[in-house]
Amino acid sequence: MSAFHANSRFESDFTARLIPAIKPLLAEHNLGLTVMGRAGEAVKHGLDKSLQQEVGDFIVTNEATGSIVHNVDLKVERRTSFNLFFETFSNATLNPEKVRLGWGAMLKADRLWYAFDDINMIAVIDLHKLREWLNEKVDRGRPRFTTLREVCQSAHKQQNITMGRLVPFSSIPVEIWKSSILLNNTTASFVGRDEFLRSLEAHSFKRSA
Repeated sequence: MSAFHANSRFESDFTARLIPAIKPLLAEHNLGLTVMGRAGEAVKHGLDKSLQQEVGDFIVTNEATGSIVHNVDLKVERRTSFNLFFETFSNATLNPEKVRLGWGAMLKADRLWYAFDDINMIAVIDLHKLREWLNEKVDRGRPRFTTLREVCQSAHKQQNITMGRLVPFSSIPVEIWKSSILLNNTTASFVGRDEFLRSLEAHSFKRSA
């Protein structure tokens, strides 16, 4: 199995665990969840997978009116990190025919659900406001994102060169960080930004002990 397909399988497995846990939580707030199909897999109880790149993985709706509240893209990391990996290039190459911008520039979702599988927590980020904040001029007229560390994605072996900026979770403003979600086996609950950050600290301490 290729690295791409292995990672896609991992995200699909996480999604399968997330959906039955998150739907009752959203229902408590009169919200519904429509699942989009992911590229390369069969669509079950979802919409056309060709739309996934446009609107993300989920659509959150108002149950009373049926109107769209926001659309969501899910990113899942296996291991906890103090940083959000904001992908700038999905394929960074000098060949103009092969270069591809990353989801940080291309994704049209309203919300980013950034999950860590090992602590079962998800940061709920306003993607539009995150982009605005990263593009603010902060250092001699330079956008904020240029002051952040640029790295090559190395979580798994792959042929393409994935580049991005490391955004410290602790520096993301509260108006951008909408909420956090804690998964507990088959249930989910909303928790605060501080609890998410404490979980990062606690898990990092356990790994270093």
